[in-house]
Amino acid sequence: MAWNSTLAVTAPEDPTVVVVRVLERTSSILVVIARGTATPETVEFANGSSDKRAIPAAIGYQLFISKLYEQGYTLQSTISGGGKGGVDNDILYSTLIFIKSPKP
Repeated sequence: MAWNSTLAVTAPEDPTVVVVRVLERTSSILVVIARGTATPETVEFANGSSDKRAIPAAIGYQLFISKLYEQGYTLQSTISGGGKGGVDNDILYSTLIFIKSPKP
């Protein structure tokens, strides 16, 4: 699993909305995490239909989603995207919207 950056323990401006763009390709999953005006973070991990490839994909999703939950974000909505087909170009796009509830 390759991380281009790690999720910050506390985001610089602690935005109330985080947008996560997911690009599922045949061999890997690219996740782009946007927090307000901060530089987007990227995470990439293996993908595939075999057990050997599906396990890292599940772990990759679990890691970045659990970090967002630990930071107080909850999944608010998903936007199902289309795909780009082709033998070597199978890509599925989706977007996850996380929000942070205001502190009481």
